[in-house]
Amino acid sequence: PDPKLGYVSLHAHGGHPGDKLAAIRRWTAPRDGKVAISGWLVRESKQGDGVIGRIVASRSGELLSVTLAPGEKRETAVGEFAVSAGDIIDFLVESRGDTSFDGFAWTPVLYGEIGKYDANLGFSGPPPRRTPPLTAWEKYVQVLLVANEFVFAD
Repeated sequence: PDPKLGYVSLHAHGGHPGDKLAAIRRWTAPRDGKVAISGWLVRESKQGDGVIGRIVASRSGELLSVTLAPGEKRETAVGEFAVSAGDIIDFLVESRGDTSFDGFAWTPVLYGEIGKYDANLGFSGPPPRRTPPLTAWEKYVQVLLVANEFVFAD
């Protein structure tokens, strides 16, 4: 575990809550409109004490709270509601005390008049590292390698 964060992690398909920190996926409304939420929170491991999943909107407060026992799967659907540009919707998964075996899968989908946003498809981490530009000598070598003298062997 990370010395500061513990076991908390998040990836495209789900994650793991930490001792004192929830795993949080955040969506920000790009414009005004109405959205609904669908998805399934899955806790595949049959060990541990389960997790708590919550959907919280910055304006409306808690929209959904589900407690999953080990090995349980629950639908996390929320009917249509209004959002304004800049509103935030958080998808939190918390431990119920013991973080052992608390890995989960949850890829909510927001849809409505403002479009469709799939957490699985839209998830991204840090941008990929860019390779540094070639130095003058490296460029020179590239030119030599494509020159006729190197291409044809006598």
